[in-house]
Amino acid sequence: MRLASIEIKGERLAGIVTDNVVVPVREMNSMFGLGLPDTFEGLVKNQKIEHLRRITHNIVLSDLSAFPVDDAVFSVPVLSTSRLWHVISGKQGSGVPVQHDHYQSLLSHNGEVMLPDRSNTGLYAGMAVIMGRMCTGVTPDDVQDMVLGYTPFVHVTNCSAESMKARETLFDCYGFGPWIATHDEVKGLDSVSVSASAVTQPVVRETIFFSFVRKEIARLSKTVAFYPGDIVFISCIGSIPLVHSGGIQSNITTVGGIYARVVIGTR
Repeated sequence: MRLASIEIKGERLAGIVTDNVVVPVREMNSMFGLGLPDTFEGLVKNQKIEHLRRITHNIVLSDLSAFPVDDAVFSVPVLSTSRLWHVISGKQGSGVPVQHDHYQSLLSHNGEVMLPDRSNTGLYAGMAVIMGRMCTGVTPDDVQDMVLGYTPFVHVTNCSAESMKARETLFDCYGFGPWIATHDEVKGLDSVSVSASAVTQPVVRETIFFSFVRKEIARLSKTVAFYPGDIVFISCIGSIPLVHSGGIQSNITTVGGIYARVVIGTR
């Protein structure tokens, strides 16, 4: 099941995404009297995702009143109270957790960001893990039950991994979405392939193993309590230099992809 935060006539609502259509949860409530929260925030905070997954399993979404994916306006699928944790995936399977509650902006799918004209600006990419339940001190085997889902992310910054840990950053912009793939989408997979590219730079590919994801979240949970909507970024690609204006993108097998445009300096 792919869950999205969408905008309809100025309202932010939850929607279910198939390959071709988006169905607002409000529409499902109207048709079936489900009584589910019809906003993304409500579904996460009230932990109704499992219930919604069971319901949609037996419904042909394309038979409901829906609109094409190309016509949807996806907003950033994040709660306003979310905390961001950045884990930098190392070649030896280690991670450096950095709490990023000081980011300057969020970038949605097909959005645009203007960067200062600095040569050390770069693109990081990987997979964002959206927490769905409050948890602390969990084991790697328990992590799956605590996760809402996964989405691709890009991180545009003008600092290195080392300075990121020390919070020595002059610009920070995170982009992710446009939808969240719940764990039934990746069930049975040991890993996913992540690819990222920026303007004239070649495509870079890396692999994220779910065993690493579970281990890192379990390790973090020993020192912090996770709440619904908290986000753990698993960064595996970076830093791709950003020296020209143009498109950036990141794709994850099975999960999906995000595209955005970067403008370097003034127009």
